[in-house]
Amino acid sequence: MARKLATGLALVTAKDVLRTTLVGNLRAELERPGGSDVRFVGCIDGHVLLTPLLKLMFPDHYILKLVETNLDLTCLVVENVAVKRALLEVDKALESEYEIRRIHRQLRPNQPFWNPKNPVPEFASALPAPLRIHPNGVTPEQNQIYEDFNRRKFAPHAPWTNRY
Repeated sequence: MARKLATGLALVTAKDVLRTTLVGNLRAELERPGGSDVRFVGCIDGHVLLTPLLKLMFPDHYILKLVETNLDLTCLVVENVAVKRALLEVDKALESEYEIRRIHRQLRPNQPFWNPKNPVPEFASALPAPLRIHPNGVTPEQNQIYEDFNRRKFAPHAPWTNRY
């Protein structure tokens, strides 16, 4: 579930920001004078106009095309980093719970785990049967809900969103 949320958030927030940043960085890099790569363009009102040679070789429409061509790949990298970070954060937050369950499994391998620190919340009795918390663990019905959510197709934002 964390993977799906991180993927969706990365898609929604990253694409436009990346496009703008990449275009801006490419333009800035091409406009930066670097010694002998400056070319005389002309004079206006006695001012000499010099322009970087690379800027003349790469007009704006080339820069935009370059960014658009590579934007999907760049978004994929951002998406993968977001997913890895999300999974690490979830594992870090749940590490103590994992350890409690490991110890329980070692000491009482045939007994279901029920954490006494987490009593049944009051609203749990109002939940429908498929969603209620059971001391024997996740029921097949509950597991099916998770499986259905995992298989759910989200609206495609880009060609790489249907990988999972």
